[in-house]
Amino acid sequence: MPPADALARPASTEEDALGAWDDLPVHQSPALLGSVSPAQPGWAERFYFNVLAPTGEILAIMGGGVYPLRGVSECYFCRLDGDRQVNVRGFDELPAPGRDVAAGAFSIRCEVPLRDWRVAVDAGETRFDGRFAGVNAPYAYHVVDVPATEPDGGFDHFRHFIAVGRWDLRETGGLDAADGLLGIRDRTWGVRTRRVRWHNWCVFQVAGATITLIHQELADGTVMHSEAGVVHPDGRVDRLAVTRHDIRFDPADRQVIHGRWELHGDAGELTLGYERVGTALRLAGAGYDDRQGDRAAGGIQRDVYDLADPEVTRRTGRGTMDAGARVRAEGLVEGEGIGVVESAVARNHVRYGPQLG
Repeated sequence: MPPADALARPASTEEDALGAWDDLPVHQSPALLGSVSPAQPGWAERFYFNVLAPTGEILAIMGGGVYPLRGVSECYFCRLDGDRQVNVRGFDELPAPGRDVAAGAFSIRCEVPLRDWRVAVDAGETRFDGRFAGVNAPYAYHVVDVPATEPDGGFDHFRHFIAVGRWDLRETGGLDAADGLLGIRDRTWGVRTRRVRWHNWCVFQVAGATITLIHQELADGTVMHSEAGVVHPDGRVDRLAVTRHDIRFDPADRQVIHGRWELHGDAGELTLGYERVGTALRLAGAGYDDRQGDRAAGGIQRDVYDLADPEVTRRTGRGTMDAGARVRAEGLVEGEGIGVVESAVARNHVRYGPQLG
């Protein structure tokens, strides 16, 4: 497939199934992406993994992104260390066409397309090396296509899929647990420039099934994008829609406390009730906006957040956070499990903003 066609993948129809090439270096090569500039502004390619303890607590997030129009690539590893969040980030300019790519402190390698990955970090005292083995087939969301509402305004047009797997660690990277670890991976490529005032992304593993939803709203409650689904152990996929939600946030730091989602589809009903476990990881420092990454510095950058400090907790809670959670599912899937709840809420959101202090 010509590189330009691969980069145009976000414009494909929503019925397109994932193929092995969606996990292969046609998307990941910095040299390729640096030499073939996408026609769409804000185009990015992102990879995300997390590590969940058997209790459901989130221990770490890691991954990276390639930003062709910024001319940079960036990888990150963020973990909890008691009351602190420790971030390590590697940043570099994209190589010129034909130039060899030197090995850096971060390695994200596809072992089996759409199934297994190896992620490694070797950055001074931070050493992580793990194999992510997929449990079920990935769930591919419909193409996210949210047009701009004003000339030259932000818009969303990207592909997105998730998968749940189990970790086998050679190096723990300072994590408190090393056995029985679950992980969730997330892949996106395309344009994401709309401002969301209430964002939710959840993935749970319950009774062998993978359950996921994404729901985003503007300040006035207008739904920007909403979708849910289930991947069963036998490979069946049920597409669902969000019909009702009730979420509670901590007014001091905006961490989600608990939530309830009601979903409906052709196959039936599904209700999810979850509670946060432990402390949420802040995505600040994980390269999710144009402020991340210092072009002039390069090399390895580090941040440490003292989450025992209420002021730091409030300040870092204004962005997106990933929390581990325990969930109870009733309906299409029955049982209890664990997963990740990613959330962000703005003070001006019509329904949930008033919860904030």
